[in-house]
Amino acid sequence: MSYKNTMKLFVSNFALAWKQLVYLFCCAVLFALCTYTLVTPIIDVLRAAGLGTQLRDFFSTIYSSPKSVSFQLSNVIELVFASIIGNMSKIYLNLIAAILLCIILPYILIQMSIFNMSSILHQKLTMNMEVNYIRNGVSKLGESFRFALTNLLLNLPVIAITILLLYAYISFSTTILKSLIGLVVLSTLLIIIESIKIAFTTYYTGLVVADKQSPLKAFTKSIPVVLKNFWKLLGQSIVIFLTVILINGVISIFTFFAGILFTIPATMMLICIFKIITYLNLSENRYYLSDSVIYNPLKYNVKKDDYVATFVSPEETKEITTTKMKNKYSKKALNAKPKKEKSAKKTKSTKNKNLKENKKTKKLKVKG
Repeated sequence: MSYKNTMKLFVSNFALAWKQLVYLFCCAVLFALCTYTLVTPIIDVLRAAGLGTQLRDFFSTIYSSPKSVSFQLSNVIELVFASIIGNMSKIYLNLIAAILLCIILPYILIQMSIFNMSSILHQKLTMNMEVNYIRNGVSKLGESFRFALTNLLLNLPVIAITILLLYAYISFSTTILKSLIGLVVLSTLLIIIESIKIAFTTYYTGLVVADKQSPLKAFTKSIPVVLKNFWKLLGQSIVIFLTVILINGVISIFTFFAGILFTIPATMMLICIFKIITYLNLSENRYYLSDSVIYNPLKYNVKKDDYVATFVSPEETKEITTTKMKNKYSKKALNAKPKKEKSAKKTKSTKNKNLKENKKTKKLKVKG
């Protein structure tokens, strides 16, 4: 049901993907202007050391002689490190700036935008509010920055494992058959690793966005909840991640990789929706699927016999309309008055009976 609701909300809130696209485009322009003058000296050093020819040989060996792929890649890595170390006194400031601006800063900006989208989606789902993208991002700047730094630390093990897997694949791919088998195994392992990462950050993201907890405290608090529902979350995360791959892959093929510029922010929003929905389901909070439809997890135990003459167990009751809920409560309010009147009539009748019985007993005593 989480996947179904995610796709519904992905379609109905598609305008948010356009705003995310504009944000990423502005960040890319700013990034290009800042890094051009800083990275140029490093590129000149690598070009003078013959990196261009080494890269050309490496890509040609992928198709011509797969046996020498690992050898060519090791040559490229050795050339890069040797040229940088040999010219460290000239380019060390540029190297530090390149690491900050080319790797860390883009990642932080992307994670801050993810926090902003998650916050907007949470307010939309829980309160049915339309929130301004820029105003919400500015008002939550400090929270989003802490969220981005924490995610950077949490992703370091994932990055290290990914690099090790890529190195193992290159070392294993000595023939065409081994390279194909290794590619299947590598793709499967990467999908599982990314899905585990999504599963472990679903409840954590909701705690940071909704409960405004510190990221580290929220992550430690989310681990028991995730472990309790691990296999369910992992299965849903795999389906979501495969959907992301499918959307990016299909649109990239049919648009000659031009459409990927839009599918990336769209699929980022898709993962944000999935995380917020999963958090609301695990915390058993109801949320809006549209302006007139509310999704109710098990906590509310909504029964269909409130407005239909049939009973359905809480596991099967998921959607009710706000109009039906209003009718339900209005009927209860109308039915409350007659009950009080009946009870008042009953008390009067009992009093009258008691008075009559007392009069009879008195008359009998007088006769006696």
